[in-house]
Amino acid sequence: MAKQYGLTCDVTAGPTNIICKLPNKNACLDTDLLCRFATKNGQWKKGSNFIAYVKEAKDQGLDCGVTKSLQHSTAELKTYFANQSLLKRKQIQYALKKLGYYNSSIDGLWGKGTSRALSAYLKDHNEISLLRRVYSSLVSAVDVPKSFVRAKNKSSASNQSNTNTSSSAKSDGQNIHFDCSRLSFSPNGFTTRAAAESWFPKEIYIVIDGEQKWMATSYGLDRDRSKNERQFNIARHRNGIHTLVVKGKTLSKNAAGNVSVQLQTQGYKSSFPARYSCKKGTPTTWEPKDD
Repeated sequence: MAKQYGLTCDVTAGPTNIICKLPNKNACLDTDLLCRFATKNGQWKKGSNFIAYVKEAKDQGLDCGVTKSLQHSTAELKTYFANQSLLKRKQIQYALKKLGYYNSSIDGLWGKGTSRALSAYLKDHNEISLLRRVYSSLVSAVDVPKSFVRAKNKSSASNQSNTNTSSSAKSDGQNIHFDCSRLSFSPNGFTTRAAAESWFPKEIYIVIDGEQKWMATSYGLDRDRSKNERQFNIARHRNGIHTLVVKGKTLSKNAAGNVSVQLQTQGYKSSFPARYSCKKGTPTTWEPKDD
């Protein structure tokens, strides 16, 4: 009767054109109820019984308090890791190993094992919003050593006579590790200074094979080196259209030396070389792995 006379009687008309396909129809109109069906512990539910609720929540533009997982590229992870001191790199690996993410050697060197471990750890810890907080998160979860004992190398059966060659870092057949700190670099040719620093971090490491077959750096491993590259401690790391050339002619196990790193990009002019100062080399038992 009221409707016949055009009276509303203060009744608010509700939506009449909503088609709700959810098992619980009330969830289509009650966002709190919808989010309870769609999430658990701050994450979207994955069970088949909840897919429809998750889709509806996202279609309505709701985040339901879900913490977004930050995706970091391998290059970003490598740059973060390389910028840490050798001690911190080892502590990171130690903590990741204790937590079950890492199962390789504690050597402070970047590799696929460290990359996978860091990626997995960050995936499981969405609360870490910035990479610089990874170290503090790990050391708060694990009691890491304040130092690591360097593994001893077996002494050579006989000492070879020293020769004046540019590859003086490799006179006794032992693998040699170098820690290097950046002296200078130029952002010219890069969109930002930060972009340049992502290629030229503050610290890098270098490991040279005792037989000169391979050379490993923070950027990767070079197994295919020419005679000239072996003689002058040169490594080339190719990544798509980019090639990073590391030149360590003056590297020595007996004294500090300098290294240059240059970025070559196909179709573009090469960057100005970044300069690094390296401490004198120390023997290491580390060997690269194929994985």
